[in-house]
Amino acid sequence: MNQSRLLPSPRTSEEPMAFTRDEFSAGALRSWALFVGLFVGLFSLRTITMSGGAPLAALGFVAVVSGWVALLCAAISAIGLVVLMPALWLVARSLRRERRIVVHAVVYVLVGIGVAAGAAALAHFFADGILDLTGITAVAAAVAVPVGWWLTARRALLRDRGIISRRRRRTRVDPDMLAEDTALG
Repeated sequence: MNQSRLLPSPRTSEEPMAFTRDEFSAGALRSWALFVGLFVGLFSLRTITMSGGAPLAALGFVAVVSGWVALLCAAISAIGLVVLMPALWLVARSLRRERRIVVHAVVYVLVGIGVAAGAAALAHFFADGILDLTGITAVAAAVAVPVGWWLTARRALLRDRGIISRRRRRTRVDPDMLAEDTALG
């Protein structure tokens, strides 16, 4: 394998849980996607169970509404993700020297609970008159944050052990762009 195409690991003996911006972004996106999926799944399950004994009729409603719920949830939680990313970056950076996985897991569970409390408060404030989404929001956030971190950390550590390839992404070269750049200077 061509060694110039391999990316070095950011993890060292001094910083065994260091990470790259790409790994951080991947973890944030995984957590966000998990949150949206859990939220929509729990919302759908709640709708079906509250249908009053007519789950087949509720399935049609859930099929129609779940798409709209997913879009709304994705948009609102994406805004929340962007707002919270600087604070989460600081939490992650402060843990890069901590070798024990259990410490990271506990911190991310606590972060998930904190995010859940904030998200549940917002859901209660904005949507309580329509639907009580507080519990669904809290459960989805409390699970999504630590699971998203765990999946990302696991993948990064498997790359370090050589189980998953750590290659640079290929960049597409646009010949027209190169010709224009050389012509301009």
